[in-house]
Amino acid sequence: MLEYILIYQDSGLPIYSKCYSSLCGFLAKDSALLAGFLSAIESFVTEMIGTNNTNDSLKSLEMKNSTMRFHRTYPTNHTVILGLKENQPELAKNIFADFNKMRSNKKWKNIQIFNH
Repeated sequence: MLEYILIYQDSGLPIYSKCYSSLCGFLAKDSALLAGFLSAIESFVTEMIGTNNTNDSLKSLEMKNSTMRFHRTYPTNHTVILGLKENQPELAKNIFADFNKMRSNKKWKNIQIFNH
């Protein structure tokens, strides 16, 4: 079950967040704080691995009741995070594929945040 979606820029600034669960109170209060924190974790992992390759980037974080699945877009370096009630990599893969299709649609070409 999808609990939330968070999209942020390489700098950690949130672009979009939507919540569908009990975490909504926290996400609605400060999505910028959460995006900045997760961006810092992601940057730390990238620095430790020493690569900017999408195959070597952070893929997930597991917590008590949910899993965060990470998807890094290249070359724009946006990160899409899905909060899932259970670890469902196939669901995440499908949503990430749909996001990439949407982002490549002509309607989105002029939206600067997705094309810097």
